[in-house]
Amino acid sequence: MHTVARSEYGSSATSEIDIYLESPPPKGFVKVDALWVRRSRIAAGWILDSTSGNLPAIVDIGCGQMSISAFLPAHTLYIGCDHVARDLDTIVIDLNEASLPLFDVADAVMLGVLEYIDDVPALLAQLQQFERITLSYCTHAFWRSGTKRTRYWRNAYSARQFKALLRAAGFEIVRQRYLRVGEMLFQIKRAA
Repeated sequence: MHTVARSEYGSSATSEIDIYLESPPPKGFVKVDALWVRRSRIAAGWILDSTSGNLPAIVDIGCGQMSISAFLPAHTLYIGCDHVARDLDTIVIDLNEASLPLFDVADAVMLGVLEYIDDVPALLAQLQQFERITLSYCTHAFWRSGTKRTRYWRNAYSARQFKALLRAAGFEIVRQRYLRVGEMLFQIKRAA
């Protein structure tokens, strides 16, 4: 399991990420984008609100620098998945080549992933194994805002198109908000 100092949701008052943002990073700490950390902090707050703080385990699909783990309770089993090994426990999977493994876990988080996926509807269908998912998506409005598009992004849905994809995959949108122009955060659950 990936271990970091915990935030206000856990056992210590500050996380390694907070320390990094305020001073030079500890030896071996990898720099993360402050906007990613903000997105992770907001997502973790939503997840903990929806579970009343009782979060035994979570799957982080596309875990990247694992920044959300700093904002989860110390007792939460953190399962990171990515296309490359981020630590010794990372489940390595290329979601454009293989299906998501089955997990016996109620909650998942997927931040900054869907833009890199060739078949978004197929991946959304695989997410039906989870009760609740918190995810982000940069809509095509992100590009109209003047942000340079990365060549690795594989799709560009409008906000309306993306919400329709979520509903077509059998999800109900519980919460949504813009993090910045075109970047949206969603909390979804399986539709009843």
